[in-house]
Amino acid sequence: MGGLRIAISVVLVIASVACGANEVVAIWRDARVPGSPGACDTTKLESLLREQGYDVRTPATADLLDAATVDAESLDLLVLPYGGAYPAAGREVFLKYVNAGGDLLTLGGKPFSDLLVRDGEGWVSAAGLLRTGARKGTPVEDFEGAEHKVKGAGHSGDEGWPRVQITRPGAAGTRSCLKVYSEDLKTWQYVGLSLEGTGGAEDGLLVFWAKGDAHTSQLCLEIKERDNSRWKQFVDLTPEWKQYAVPISSFYSYATENRGGPGDYCHAENAATLWFGYPKGMVGGGPHAFWLDEIERRRFPADGSDVSGGFLAMPLKVSAFGKDLKLPEEPAGLKPGMFFGARKLRRVAQVRPGEGGALWGSWRSRLKGASAWTTPTLTASWDHKRGRVTLQRTRYARFISLLEASDTVESWEPIVSLTINFAGPLRGGCWACCGIADRDVLKLRGAPEAFARLIDFMLRGAQITKLEPSFGVEDDAALMRARLHVRNPQQLAQKALAGVRVEPIAGDERQPAVRAETIGLPAQGEGRLEVSIPADAFDWMKYALVGTAEGATNQMDRVSSVTDLRATAIRLGNFFLETQKRRGDGKFSGTSFVDNRGARGLLGLYEITGEERYRRGAIEWGEAMLREQREDGGYRMGYGITDRGEACYVADGGEVAVGIARLVSYVPEADKGRFKQSLDKYMQYRESFREPEGGGIGVGWCLHDYGQRPIVPLEKPTRIFASERNIYTIGCTLGAAAAHAAITGRADRYKQAERDAHWLIEHYKSYSGGPMESVMWAREFLKHEGLKGELERELREKFIGRVVKSKGHWWTGGGGRSALDLDGLQYFYTRIEQDPAVLAAMMRAVYYLCNTDSPDSLDGIISQRQQTADEWRYMCFVSVALADMLQPMVSVKPFQ
Repeated sequence: MGGLRIAISVVLVIASVACGANEVVAIWRDARVPGSPGACDTTKLESLLREQGYDVRTPATADLLDAATVDAESLDLLVLPYGGAYPAAGREVFLKYVNAGGDLLTLGGKPFSDLLVRDGEGWVSAAGLLRTGARKGTPVEDFEGAEHKVKGAGHSGDEGWPRVQITRPGAAGTRSCLKVYSEDLKTWQYVGLSLEGTGGAEDGLLVFWAKGDAHTSQLCLEIKERDNSRWKQFVDLTPEWKQYAVPISSFYSYATENRGGPGDYCHAENAATLWFGYPKGMVGGGPHAFWLDEIERRRFPADGSDVSGGFLAMPLKVSAFGKDLKLPEEPAGLKPGMFFGARKLRRVAQVRPGEGGALWGSWRSRLKGASAWTTPTLTASWDHKRGRVTLQRTRYARFISLLEASDTVESWEPIVSLTINFAGPLRGGCWACCGIADRDVLKLRGAPEAFARLIDFMLRGAQITKLEPSFGVEDDAALMRARLHVRNPQQLAQKALAGVRVEPIAGDERQPAVRAETIGLPAQGEGRLEVSIPADAFDWMKYALVGTAEGATNQMDRVSSVTDLRATAIRLGNFFLETQKRRGDGKFSGTSFVDNRGARGLLGLYEITGEERYRRGAIEWGEAMLREQREDGGYRMGYGITDRGEACYVADGGEVAVGIARLVSYVPEADKGRFKQSLDKYMQYRESFREPEGGGIGVGWCLHDYGQRPIVPLEKPTRIFASERNIYTIGCTLGAAAAHAAITGRADRYKQAERDAHWLIEHYKSYSGGPMESVMWAREFLKHEGLKGELERELREKFIGRVVKSKGHWWTGGGGRSALDLDGLQYFYTRIEQDPAVLAAMMRAVYYLCNTDSPDSLDGIISQRQQTADEWRYMCFVSVALADMLQPMVSVKPFQ
């Protein structure tokens, strides 16, 4: 096509080779390793690899502790065929190997979930003791008698006590068990048992039966030692009874000074109490229940240092506990959660090839009743200081689904996958994981050949690491530059046929942009193909981006992603409605100023699709705000109510008021008066906090004195003004003032809103999120032409330039608030100037927000089991922008 431009990076001198030579593959083999249903006999695989020219070696378990054996300089691939088994004492050697870019293939189950420790001449694991039924332990509690040893129940200050009862039947044929349940979890709840007199240092394995209800899929365990140090561990629950074995020394240090440092661990001989429960951040609010039975301690031959703190990393849900959780010291390349995104399939109903199925042949199996684990792509950026995963994620690796299974008609999960690490200390390594854990997968017909083919690709193929676009301006036109990166794992150079394709989808009749070139790949290096496409040559709100590469192995690697703004907006709106229905209170996140944008996003979808359910959902939110509105006119915030009283900020209410104002045009005629009256009451509340002589607006009723720096806690709710210190109050409420003036048509309301706009102009140096929206609404709804010009200048000088020039992911800033800035870009482009730089900035944001492969994608956040406060802001704030991108100005229509 005429607008297509190609740039090829020429990389070094090309040496044509068919393959590398004598790559070393180490396949762990040890008859003394405890067996598991997923353990594999690798004899045939070893034979196939030798035929393909690989140097195959078979180290025993003790060899895995040897840094000279497991060394990335001399070893190309490590194969682990015994499911989750691995020697715990080999942790540091393994970490050094993978941090140096070592390749890995695991077969049969969740990796490193069954750590081995020495037991005489052999090896034993916690899971292995359960499988064999060996070493009956010392009972802690079996809940069989009329009395039980529940020590007590714990909850946060504003949470009710968990309820407990003895119920029947118990686990594994026992008569009774303990049921623990919460009718509406608000913060956190636990029940505890005494461990005094139940064992010493040698009784280091905690064994118990547990299950959860449909709402409770995780359980937190906490042990307190006699010195009151606290230690936590986590297990996944299923609706069916399951027996668990957790080494006491594997618990993580939590919120305890002078404990949990290097070499420290939870000492079984000092364990005093054991607690079971969860925080809301782990399992979500609402009703929850779990059951416990047959709690005991068993002998476990570990000195603690082998398994303390887990093998690789913390589960991501550790963020529920805040910054005080002491994370183990990890090399920079290994991030929390690397192997903790797995989901065990209850029943495999059907199997199909994944997106990368062509990389390893056509093998597939029915796998009736098999279990499977998925291994997630490593994308999360971990903030050690704040103890949580940040909203802005960094993509370290490419994840490829090779074989998928379904246990329902709707859900497909990868059960064989490949992760190509292309950034950070793990760069250069490929990790293949097979999660078929109920049988020896290598005995299935065609499986050894498939894995041999996969290994050939891992060690010799031309591997796509990423296909990611950038957006800019060239010759006064916005364009997309799509860059395909291809890596060569071999120690010899090779050539690869690389291609990039931008395909129209669903209704776009333009021809695809296609280009393929032979590029050079240096030894263990990377080549690149770049394609440039002008914005007017494709629908940048709806397109597929495809990259291909074929090297010496003749295996075609392919990556594809779709950007579809409309589909993303609809999925987001549907998610809001589903959440609203589940909550039953008309809200989405429960935080009112956040949900205001979600409701307005639904109104936009109603205008775009004509579907009445979106309008009903938005009105339902508005009715909830009216029901809860305070007598003094303030809108309740969804937080800030304590035993000391209630905070009610003017700023939060101003953002809610924008949503109420917008709903005036959409509620039935008979309800318009109630919504207008509600808006009037809030504006009176806002006015009651105005500083004397027409100054700024104060903060509101507060439990902290925001007029002081540092901020000072207050004993009871107090009226706080301090507008000069807290200019965000005007920034968050000017939009409501402009809307109120337009709805009432009153000259005095217009004049007051205009004065507020000038106060904002005088005080703000830069705009984002709510204040940016206020400027936009004031320009659109206030009548003073001179002021309109001033507000346009504010957007041009204090908003557009900053966002357009930003090299970072600005849409994730401000705890998700900056996602709303996309709406400001759209408004400026539609109503002020069609600047190609603004168009390029919109194209970039739409890609990262709406592309299926983006680390910032809304789909990725929607698909999580629960969302953080930052993620809710991200989703709700951007929902308005997506609607306006699809139909410009739909959220800023004149009031009716």
